[in-house]
Amino acid sequence: LQATSLKHVGIPLTGYDKDITDQLANKLADELPSHLHAIHPYVDSTLGLKVDMRERMKMMTPSEFEQVLHPIFQEDEITL
Repeated sequence: LQATSLKHVGIPLTGYDKDITDQLANKLADELPSHLHAIHPYVDSTLGLKVDMRERMKMMTPSEFEQVLHPIFQEDEITL
């Protein structure tokens, strides 16, 4: 990971040693997955994906709904 990635999350890079900012970027990338659980509720409520998906699925025809589910069960069909 390059330090330039840090400016994408609002961390200014001006005046800092590139090796240090690269180390910081790598540390953030390593640590981030263990903290994602804390932001899931915020992201869920902010984006409203559950509600949006529920409403859109209600509008689907039975054929459209089957097309969504089919790939999920397709692997099991071979076994059956």
